[in-house]
Amino acid sequence: MHMRVPVVLGCLLGVLGAQDPAALVERLRAAGERGRAALELRRLGPAAATALVEALRQPGCREADVLAQVLAELGPATGGELGRLVALLPSQAEPRRTSLLRALANGVLACPDEAAVDRLRAELGAWARAGFFYSGSATEPSFAWYEYVRLQRRLSLRQRGTQPADLLRALDTIREGRQGLGGVLGGGWGGQPAKLHDLGAFGQHATREEIEAIAELALAHGASAAEVFAELANYLAPEVPRPAETLRESCAGIGENAPATLPAVQFPTLWRRDDWRFAVARAVFAFGPQAEERTHALRHLLHAPIVADRLAALAAVRERPQPWRAFASDLAACVAADDRLVVRDALVTLGQAQGIELPKVELGRLVEGADKELAVLAKRLLAR
Repeated sequence: MHMRVPVVLGCLLGVLGAQDPAALVERLRAAGERGRAALELRRLGPAAATALVEALRQPGCREADVLAQVLAELGPATGGELGRLVALLPSQAEPRRTSLLRALANGVLACPDEAAVDRLRAELGAWARAGFFYSGSATEPSFAWYEYVRLQRRLSLRQRGTQPADLLRALDTIREGRQGLGGVLGGGWGGQPAKLHDLGAFGQHATREEIEAIAELALAHGASAAEVFAELANYLAPEVPRPAETLRESCAGIGENAPATLPAVQFPTLWRRDDWRFAVARAVFAFGPQAEERTHALRHLLHAPIVADRLAALAAVRERPQPWRAFASDLAACVAADDRLVVRDALVTLGQAQGIELPKVELGRLVEGADKELAVLAKRLLAR
């Protein structure tokens, strides 16, 4: 069952050099160092997961919420730490606990320890009775229920099989279910390809989460999962490249049956609509059968919520032949990003671009902004 952790979009961060994971964890505790330290930890993969879990296990851990959030962004690299995460999670407060639940889900497909996975399954009932999967209040919804649904979909997929043929069967099941559901909702139009693969047209919670897991497993298999990538590209095709969206649902018990009768089941919950879209984009960009599909996937990755994915996407654009007109609006979105590393790299990319319209409004804001380096880079572009 153990699978290699995929290298997403190549070795983007190789220029950073080897780093001591424990030292990088310390850098995470300083606000000014977090962005770069998180990138370097992501490059270290399983070693970073081990260092972060070890730090979180220490009494009085400083900036524990930050460390847990970075751990949740490591993806499948957390698989080797599944056993220690299962033991750690019950003692943690929110929002840290939900971050650890996400890290568990990220690692469960790649976990080499079947006993640890069995322990996780056994603990889910106790965690449900303790209310771990619900918001702590009716006014402040959390992602806890979403992460529970995501984890259950991954556990189910792991049990059904994770080889390319298994993934194709899982996609066939999804397609058949959508065909039947679409016929009921739309008077027969569900069988039309344009609607059948459009998750925005109709669908069910948990479908996106299962497709996300399938994409992650396919990426780990590489070229041997060619048929899987072709089907995943069909789901990405109707989606417009855009930032991630968060939905608010009225209660838990959506996507999976609520495993407890606590009043908190009725509290609102948050839902990450687009995790699946970026997972599919990573897979299709790496191994999609058609050039236009790979370009479409790369456009999505320029909006990814994880900084490392956006930087990798910008690097991939720079490797493309000029002109980069297809990416103009997506590069503009990177210039307007919240993360400074993304903004700076977008400006560097635009400095190499030929024959595309510059995002003058976004550049003008940077020229007037407080960051002197970004102001200089933006002013040079406007003066070009």
